[in-house]
Amino acid sequence: MTPPAQILDDADLLAYAAVPASARFTGRLHLYHGGEPVGPVPYLAICRPHDSPGLFLVHCDESWDIVGIQAWNGPGVEPILTIEEMKSQAEIFYEGLMESWKSVTSGDLDVIAERKLVLRGDDSSVDVTVKIGKPELDESGENWKCPYEIWFGENCRAMAMHGADSMQALQLTIATLDLELEVGVKRFGGSLYHYDEPFNSILENGGLRPKES
Repeated sequence: MTPPAQILDDADLLAYAAVPASARFTGRLHLYHGGEPVGPVPYLAICRPHDSPGLFLVHCDESWDIVGIQAWNGPGVEPILTIEEMKSQAEIFYEGLMESWKSVTSGDLDVIAERKLVLRGDDSSVDVTVKIGKPELDESGENWKCPYEIWFGENCRAMAMHGADSMQALQLTIATLDLELEVGVKRFGGSLYHYDEPFNSILENGGLRPKES
């Protein structure tokens, strides 16, 4: 399942999901197309418009044609500014969707730190790369975000942690990486190694917190 590079001409595609059969459409969606309520769709996408704050949740049919767009940009409505918030919003409409999202990487992550690991299984191994991007102002223009990518082979998870300043955003990102790696290991199976030594924690191995005795 490969989405178009751009769903909307005036917005960038940030993430997309094929709605799995296991996800339950809750019916809490209040969206209309051609005067008819929009029901369950096979594909969803999160897009960032070029000329306005906030993100779009785009509902698409099996050909990736747009069925409906939710913008949260009306008078008195707080825009949804982060991918994480939008995924949580989509979960209200499709329970069990969260793990189906795939991030679209732009290839322009300004990497300030990187760690290469190996995930070893019984019969194979997978290269694992953790990349931390340079902290930058987020979409609000007031707070900061620190983007990161975790690659398990060709599978990439791209996210960002937000903070009141660049230091806090960076700290939260580093603190999140262990959990991200743990989730990846459970998903793909195996054990992580760094320079042929068992690897357990970026925080512990980096001296950021004492190892548990």
